[in-house]
Amino acid sequence: MPRYVLVADDEPFIRRSLAFIFERSGYEVRTFANSQAALDLITSDAPAIGYLIADARLPTHGGLALVEHAREAGYAGPFMILGARGDSGLAAQQEAAEAQGGTWLCKPFAPSRLVEEVKASFPPESSSG
Repeated sequence: MPRYVLVADDEPFIRRSLAFIFERSGYEVRTFANSQAALDLITSDAPAIGYLIADARLPTHGGLALVEHAREAGYAGPFMILGARGDSGLAAQQEAAEAQGGTWLCKPFAPSRLVEEVKASFPPESSSG
């Protein structure tokens, strides 16, 4: 049963901010600074992840590659990729994420928009228990 939101972003401020936002919204959160650490958890506990959020330019594997590895490891849930506004090098990744049913959100973003996107497919009551 899905229990938490997984956040993978190399920026400490973003990780802390997202953890705070989601915890205040009733979610359990796991944060990771790199894709390998996130993938280790995904591989061992994919069914417990209710929503995966990853930075597009995450070190080791980018966010979209992390999602692909997560799918191979058994994660079938929703995902969101966070990209920088005006980063033209990410246009193809944005299209690929959206083609795979994911959400693309540009930094900076409104916290309410982020929470609304997650709540649409993973309500906070699903994360408690």
